[in-house]
Amino acid sequence: MSHEARERIENLWDRATPVAPLLDAYRAEVLREAAEDPALIEAARRHVEDFLIESRDDRVSILGRGNGFCIAERDGTPSSFIRLGTAEGIRMALRRMADEVGP
Repeated sequence: MSHEARERIENLWDRATPVAPLLDAYRAEVLREAAEDPALIEAARRHVEDFLIESRDDRVSILGRGNGFCIAERDGTPSSFIRLGTAEGIRMALRRMADEVGP
């Protein structure tokens, strides 16, 4: 069989086999397992919290945002200043978890 013929058959097979649902199910399972892994959760928590502490100490806040992450002042008093948006905080946590697992 020629290389071109083999490639055409493989391409037909790829299009005929619904791979996306399998990949989506695998990705969902990986995320569920990560959510239950205490070491990964702790690494993600430390990463986000370190960012919040640094933002607080540098007096950085996000104005005009209705929701997000806040952190108490150094003396323990509550703070309503949003230091990190929710979506970005989740992204940071997921990236840290990925860094803990793989290269």
